[in-house]
Amino acid sequence: KAREARTLFLGNVPLDWDDAKVRSALRDAVGDKYTGKYKPIWFRSVPVKDKWMRQRKFGAILRDFDEATSDSKNAYVELESEEAVNIVRQLA
Repeated sequence: KAREARTLFLGNVPLDWDDAKVRSALRDAVGDKYTGKYKPIWFRSVPVKDKWMRQRKFGAILRDFDEATSDSKNAYVELESEEAVNIVRQLA
């Protein structure tokens, strides 16, 4: 439950963004208001092609997306504290 409180949800993340791009965008948006770590970052709701339904992780690694279904994914970013989540949420 403590980890859940430190986790920031980001919706509509472009499919071509990786964890480095998410981290960079958050740092640009927040500036020096939060200087802690953005780690770990993981993605959910990645629209892979039907042939990868049994092995979704492989489809995501190979970046074999079904862009007809969706052009975005969701990201989750764990921060250092619940207060940090509130700061970043207000600024990003």
